[in-house]
Amino acid sequence: GQTGGNGKHSLLLRQNPNFFHSFCFLYEVRILFLALWYYLRGYVMIKAKGFSAERFMNMAAYRGVYLWDIAQDGAGMTMNAPCGSLPLLQTCAEKTGCTLQVIWVVNVEGNERLSTEEILDACRDMGLHPGSWKKGLDLHAVTNTLLENFPDISWASISLKGTDATIRLAETIEKAEIVDKATPCDIVAAQDGVILKITAERGTPLVSEGDVVKKGDVLISSEVIIGLEGEEQHPEYVAAEGAVTARVWLRLAEDAPFAYEEIVYDGEVQENHSLIFDSRELDLLHPSESREGREWEKKPLWERPLALGDFELPLKWKKESWHSFSRVQKTRTPEEAKALLEENLRKKTENLLSAYGTIEDIEIHYTEYADSIHAEAEVSLTERIEEKQTTEKERETENGTI
Repeated sequence: GQTGGNGKHSLLLRQNPNFFHSFCFLYEVRILFLALWYYLRGYVMIKAKGFSAERFMNMAAYRGVYLWDIAQDGAGMTMNAPCGSLPLLQTCAEKTGCTLQVIWVVNVEGNERLSTEEILDACRDMGLHPGSWKKGLDLHAVTNTLLENFPDISWASISLKGTDATIRLAETIEKAEIVDKATPCDIVAAQDGVILKITAERGTPLVSEGDVVKKGDVLISSEVIIGLEGEEQHPEYVAAEGAVTARVWLRLAEDAPFAYEEIVYDGEVQENHSLIFDSRELDLLHPSESREGREWEKKPLWERPLALGDFELPLKWKKESWHSFSRVQKTRTPEEAKALLEENLRKKTENLLSAYGTIEDIEIHYTEYADSIHAEAEVSLTERIEEKQTTEKERETENGTI
């Protein structure tokens, strides 16, 4: 009789796809709200190790323990379980020959200058560390101590979620970098080129307009000769400053196949609303995908947290627009391929330019093959090429030889 009943149910699902989708939707809603309920009540992440992990989970489920987010982890299984179920789970583990591990993770977010290790060490001294009990923790005291002990922290917050503790912080604004005008340094060439213009604000220029320079050549020296002509002179060393503009060249290459795939939008746009809890996302208004070959590009519109008064729930409401498109196989002519290559090479060149650079000329050479065209470009640019480099005198000073 049971087999016949299952057969009737299978036939009902096959003949009524809408009923099947509704059934799946209600099941996902039930799972979502069960997970939310246990989140609010408190849950732990556990790992069951042993050859009878599946038997352990079956026994726990038979005794009414809800387990979720079950995943294989090496020789064991990880899962979430309600906090109050730990004694019962321990009994199930003993009867099935499994061992249980409670997992606690402490995460740090927002630190850039401060290392994660020093923050975790400070929290460990205050009782917050992997394996500590949540019940006895004074999060307010831990937060205040972090603010007192670390001047670089301007704001801190600690939240507990399941077995995870997350320390979120914001660092103070870093002091502006002070330009060093005392340490001797040269201005050297950052790349090969032909000098077009040089302006030395401080230091001695060593090159002139029209000179060919290699990467690393000194353009403005830190050495300045002090003293009038005909009198005793001596060198002094300064932090050279200036701007050097040069003509430089680049070589770029790119290919364009004749056959390609193009995404064609048909203009249809639908909206999708979904509910997010932890890593779960439940689609509430899922766009139809009835037409064969149709795909959707998802564009997020907004994502908002949900709250009951001042109490913020661990839920988010997300809205997306779905744009329908199809993939169409097309071919391009050699002329179209060359036009595309020229456009792409120019864009690539523009992306390589500094704020001071300009494109003077792009000369492209094409090689046509059976299925594609290969392009090689010789690009002429006007660019700033100066960069600072510590002088030998400064290095000698640092080494104690002067």
